[in-house]
Amino acid sequence: MTARLWRVLDRLGSTGNAAIDWRLTLADDWEDTRAYLEQSPGTADSVINPDGPGRLSVVGDLVSQYMAIPDDEPQGPPLPLSAEDVAVLRPDWDALAAELGEQLGFVAADWGGDGVTRQIGIFQPRSELPRPVILHLPAGTFGDPTRLHHDLCELENAIVLLPTATRLSPRLQKLGRRNQLKIMTLAELFDSDTSNFHLSTAMQSPSNSPNKRHKPVLHPKPGWTWDMVRIEVTAAGRLIFSCDDQRKEFTFRKSKEEIYSHGYEIMLNVAVLQEWQNPPSNADDHEKVRKQFRRLENLLIDLVPLPERPFRRVQGAFVPSFRVSLHKDLGGGAESKC
Repeated sequence: MTARLWRVLDRLGSTGNAAIDWRLTLADDWEDTRAYLEQSPGTADSVINPDGPGRLSVVGDLVSQYMAIPDDEPQGPPLPLSAEDVAVLRPDWDALAAELGEQLGFVAADWGGDGVTRQIGIFQPRSELPRPVILHLPAGTFGDPTRLHHDLCELENAIVLLPTATRLSPRLQKLGRRNQLKIMTLAELFDSDTSNFHLSTAMQSPSNSPNKRHKPVLHPKPGWTWDMVRIEVTAAGRLIFSCDDQRKEFTFRKSKEEIYSHGYEIMLNVAVLQEWQNPPSNADDHEKVRKQFRRLENLLIDLVPLPERPFRRVQGAFVPSFRVSLHKDLGGGAESKC
């Protein structure tokens, strides 16, 4: 199960698409992810245009020979298709639930239902009441955000799994805080190379965490999001966090051999470039730097405990969701509160 699968599910939706659509968008992941798709009756009415924008209409004898043609004036020869190409595939909820249960550490179960937001299992933290695990797979229509909010508005104390962070709107985050929903985005989770991630880790409170946690420097109020937070990178390994009427400093610790801590060096780069890129996967220092960046991201979540992650993935780069700049003592602009 890969991050690309969840991005494709977010794009194509859950109602069914031609097999060739899934194969083209999944690319190298097609063979590994075919097991998470099931075939529906009938054939697809249209397919992705592999040579340009838009879609192509499917015509044929509905038995074995099919062709894809543009809806407007024909341009070039029709695209020949096989019966396998135009078979309709949609997400297999049971297969996805079983694999997610194995990966994330919850008990998968078939709770029925035919909507786009379904309970796929139960997670019971130690000494706590069980929490339902909910998976949302969009229908791929304009009304998806409204439908998702409606599906979750009466739900409380649950774990909600979304395909990607594109569904994580400020309105939905506010609902999550109000209803005590733990909202997780699967593409970003699987993109983090965390192969043995378990919900028991994600749901741990700071007091029960096996790793040392940092006390928050800002205490979020209802409605806060990362794009409201400002971080100024100042001299001597310090960061200044501010939002609304709150303003606090944090100083990175470093070993005797270091001039600056790795986290501080990354923040300097982010303040200048407004993004961060890990070294290529074939670079000798890829794994080392990737872990340094992940530690920094987890540190920021400790310091400003908001439900979403502080960086979003954009074309291979990590772009900060918060506002970040150099402090005036490093040549940046004048200090100001957000």
